[in-house]
Amino acid sequence: MANMFKEIVLLQGLYPISDDHFRIIKYLLACELKLNKRKREEYDRIKVADLMAEKFKSDAGLGKLIVLFKKIKGLEDTAKNLRKEKAKVLVKMKRKGKGKNPAKRSKRSESSTVRHTLTTDEGFEPESVMDVPLSKVSCSSITTERDKEATSRMNEQGTHCPTPQKKKKKKENSTKKTDDLGRNMEDPKMGLLLETSTTTTGPQSPHKPPPTSSCSSSTKKPRVKCVPSEPSEESGYQPGPKEVVVLKVTEPFTYKEREKQQTMIHATVATENAFFRVKVFDITFKDKFTPKNVIAISNYVGRDGFLEIYSSSSVSDVSAHRSMNISTTLIKHANATPKISQLCSQSEGKFVNGIFLVCKKKVRPGCIYYEIQDNTGTMEVVVHGRLANIHCEEGDKLNLTCFQVVLSVDSWQLRSVLHSNLKVIKARKNKIQPLTSDSNVETFLES
Repeated sequence: MANMFKEIVLLQGLYPISDDHFRIIKYLLACELKLNKRKREEYDRIKVADLMAEKFKSDAGLGKLIVLFKKIKGLEDTAKNLRKEKAKVLVKMKRKGKGKNPAKRSKRSESSTVRHTLTTDEGFEPESVMDVPLSKVSCSSITTERDKEATSRMNEQGTHCPTPQKKKKKKENSTKKTDDLGRNMEDPKMGLLLETSTTTTGPQSPHKPPPTSSCSSSTKKPRVKCVPSEPSEESGYQPGPKEVVVLKVTEPFTYKEREKQQTMIHATVATENAFFRVKVFDITFKDKFTPKNVIAISNYVGRDGFLEIYSSSSVSDVSAHRSMNISTTLIKHANATPKISQLCSQSEGKFVNGIFLVCKKKVRPGCIYYEIQDNTGTMEVVVHGRLANIHCEEGDKLNLTCFQVVLSVDSWQLRSVLHSNLKVIKARKNKIQPLTSDSNVETFLES
């Protein structure tokens, strides 16, 4: 099936598109396929298809190609066609899988039929009783049917042979035993005991099949919930309402758009199984976005990985008695700073929040270049516009909000955009120094 996916990627994905679109695809896949500038210029469609098949082993990169084509103008129809072709392959795979199962089932049923004929004396019981499972027919009813048959035969012959006393006692004992067996089979605790007794006491009477233990059904392991490590996304207008818990929120900050000063806040919210990043453009909702507060949001827009709240949106407090069970792991993931090695493998255009240590600083006209580092590597942060006026030195930490992952020549960067914000966490050693009036400055103790 991998070859089928690879064929679709090359013949229906990469081959028909224009050279300009192909260059864009190579640029967007540069990080994942490890394509530097020279390789991006040299590699043709076949080489890129081979690299995609190596990197994305499950579907030869077909799923990734569909996602990218949907974002590129002019390739939306191609994306739809690729999705249909992928669906066809998956259907074929399912049919193949289903084709194997019936054979297995028929083999099992054949073996069980053989076992049944070997262990059962067919002439012992009426056919109607043998066809019905023991759980549906009580043992006492089987005995009664036998007695009725015997009586009717004697009546037809006109004889009245009284049953000897010993035989009667035997019949009573056997009836009592079968009744006890029927009762014990309903008791899950007796399932194991009955099973061992049937295997050790030799041949059994045909109306006593080995009992099935009910313990296995009651000891099912609970499913472990998968906690997401990335923020969930929604696209387009969402009527809601969506009930969420506020996890954290930034202070209000201003930015300039079309020569007008605008004020906004960023927030992180969560449901019981996902977390979301939120841009609040109407500052009148600020008081609703308080950590631990449960709110309901309606008439919002999902865009670029954020839920956007405008003046036309609705934000309301949920009943004080309403509580949401948010796991500590989900909260930890929502507040976590991603590793730099992780950022270099993300798709271009993703937005990042996190706290990073500054190891180098370069000042250029209109912008500042910071080199940040952690235990997995280093990366460049480019800050321009209003955020270039915030003072930060080597050894300080940058608390970044809404910075975009961008590929520049051969290296990955985090760049500030219109709705970005940053705070500086100043390093201090022993003495506690008074803080400046700059609201974008915090302090931390160096260890």
